[in-house]
Amino acid sequence: MTDSPLAPQGAPEQPSTPAPPLTPLPPLAPPAPQAASDAPGASGTDRDGSTAITWLLLAGAIVVEMAATLSLKGALTHPWLYVVVVAGYTGAFGLLALVLRRGMGLAVAYGIWGALGVVAAAVLSWLIFDEQLNAVMGAGIVLVVAGVLAIEFGAQQARRAAAVAAATTAAASAPAASGPSTPATGEGTR
Repeated sequence: MTDSPLAPQGAPEQPSTPAPPLTPLPPLAPPAPQAASDAPGASGTDRDGSTAITWLLLAGAIVVEMAATLSLKGALTHPWLYVVVVAGYTGAFGLLALVLRRGMGLAVAYGIWGALGVVAAAVLSWLIFDEQLNAVMGAGIVLVVAGVLAIEFGAQQARRAAAVAAATTAAASAPAASGPSTPATGEGTR
């Protein structure tokens, strides 16, 4: 008997049995790399995979912002249009925030929003307010659109490079496929 205060008094000692050996757990598999089109921030790619809603929200932001901008010009002679201005800009920024929340990159979303806003403002103010639109302004519109396309193509290239790097890293960190593992104690190799 032991004289330990935790041992029950008068109980016979039990022989101790060794614990069974621990078997090692298999290594955890790294997460599967995301394809470039599935990565958050892909152009118009939602985290749930749909793109149409994101692009429609961006189009809505552009339309609402254009309504606010054109109303700003009209509010100079019709002050009640300031209500449309405030509501339009609030709605445009709200829709742009939704586009960003759904995963579209800021450079792409804001670039498209801004560029199409510039183009639409130039064309619509020419049509509605009889403002000037000449060849130099037309060339500027072409340059604005070309700049946004360059940003979009650059963003696509960066996403592809990130996807390749993620796949390479995942492949390098994955355990090599080998035969069945043997216990570390050397048992089973008779």
